[in-house]
Amino acid sequence: MATVAGGLGERLLIELARVARQAGFARLSPSVDTGNRAARLYQRLGYRVISRDDHGIRMALRLNEE
Repeated sequence: MATVAGGLGERLLIELARVARQAGFARLSPSVDTGNRAARLYQRLGYRVISRDDHGIRMALRLNEE
């Protein structure tokens, strides 16, 4: 399967992080189903796995540098 619209998902996630950072959010924390290829995209953009269970993977991206 080709990448969606030439990286549209990546561009949207980068913009989401930018807007959330400007709005004062400390982190973003998406959850994905186990085996979902989006997890690789999140990791490539700096998200880290913070937990795994039967329901999926929870990830987080820190938006502020401490």
